[in-house]
Amino acid sequence: MKVTLEQIESFQLFSKLSKTELEELMPMFETVTFKAGDRVFKECEEGDSMYLILSGSVDIRKCIDFECGTEKSLATLPKGDFFGEMSLLTGESRSASVLVLEDALLLKILRDKYIDLMTKNPSMTSLLLGGLVSSISKRLRATSLESVTLYETGRIISNTKNVKDLSAKILDRLIKSTGAEAGVILFWNEIVECFEIETILGNKNETLATAFNGHSKFSEFLLGLKDPFVTDENHKFVEIKETGLDCKGMVYVPLLTDLLDLNDPYKYVKKVTGVIILGHSNLNHFTLSNLTLMKGVAEQVAQALLNAKLLQENESRRAYEQVYVTPGF
Repeated sequence: MKVTLEQIESFQLFSKLSKTELEELMPMFETVTFKAGDRVFKECEEGDSMYLILSGSVDIRKCIDFECGTEKSLATLPKGDFFGEMSLLTGESRSASVLVLEDALLLKILRDKYIDLMTKNPSMTSLLLGGLVSSISKRLRATSLESVTLYETGRIISNTKNVKDLSAKILDRLIKSTGAEAGVILFWNEIVECFEIETILGNKNETLATAFNGHSKFSEFLLGLKDPFVTDENHKFVEIKETGLDCKGMVYVPLLTDLLDLNDPYKYVKKVTGVIILGHSNLNHFTLSNLTLMKGVAEQVAQALLNAKLLQENESRRAYEQVYVTPGF
């Protein structure tokens, strides 16, 4: 497929370049396609190229256990983003793997062509490098914020046992880290089959429900969440008012916990045991880095919140069943 000028112009990375300069760049690019589930490259492979996402999305993954092959998702990159830039600049091996989530059309830039451009047109290369450095700097700031938030969340978990206090502190930390104006944490109650509000902070609706029936459209949507979800103009079916927040832009992050499969006692399955919802008056407030941060926090706190909730329920049950004997005469 031939690369068009419009496709190149769509990337923020090239915003400093003129149309004439972009036309000079076009021979550097080649298009490649990948199906969902494909690997663009694997961690530790030799690298000689960078990729820009024309359509689809990819997941950046880091191996945390080479013996078992266990990977951790670092970020999900959508259309308009890029990856593999360090191999382009330095020729070093890949620091992470890239898995295609949705069928993707990518632009590929080879290191040899980049070096050739440096020789022929150093001023244009300088502008391109400036765009890369700016984008990398933003990513580093987001990563730094995520690290601080995860550290603070870990400290909160270790120092807080009461489920109400724990959920309130975690929600407050997320609101501060993402710039959200409000938030709510819901827990799934299997006995009565509904979502119940555990804690809510910030802008609230005047009429606020405390529980949502498990068979409602809203609850079915929440139970089906596997990844963070952001509302936009294309997702009006999510009834924002049902969350209890007075906001336009919303992000929903599932609390996924490994639970025993009722059909197979030797098997664990991930189930939605709760949902963290953040809101803002600006529909487009939440960014990709916000989603990555929230997903990391959700993975960290899901089991801790469930354990605190179950512990509190057990203590309440024991107190209810306690038999007091009054000495007789």
